[in-house]
Amino acid sequence: MHDETLDRGADGRVAALSSPATLVEAIARGSRLALKRLYDLESRRLYGIALRIVRRPEVAADVLQEAFIQIWQNARSYSPERGAAEAWLTGISSIRLILTRSGRVAHQTTLSATSSGNSGVVPA
Repeated sequence: MHDETLDRGADGRVAALSSPATLVEAIARGSRLALKRLYDLESRRLYGIALRIVRRPEVAADVLQEAFIQIWQNARSYSPERGAAEAWLTGISSIRLILTRSGRVAHQTTLSATSSGNSGVVPA
């Protein structure tokens, strides 16, 4: 069960959450509603960053999905004292981009070495 206390006002209606920091804090308490709201607010910006770097819409979409999984799993690590929530979100997306690109480079290097008859192992 997750805590939706921040998401609901005293009258039980869903409050309009708009601050990324407030949303990340609610996500840390398990609010799926806050995750959806954060996605609505930030996904276009984060997707745009990813697309500019990888230049492939399907890869950018995968990076965005992986970033939001990381946001859900690591929201408790966010600390407003260390910086703005937007910067934290961009950092998570950037790490996902780096891992995606490094994985692609490693995968392409292995494929290239294998297709050229080289096992990719450097003799000692």
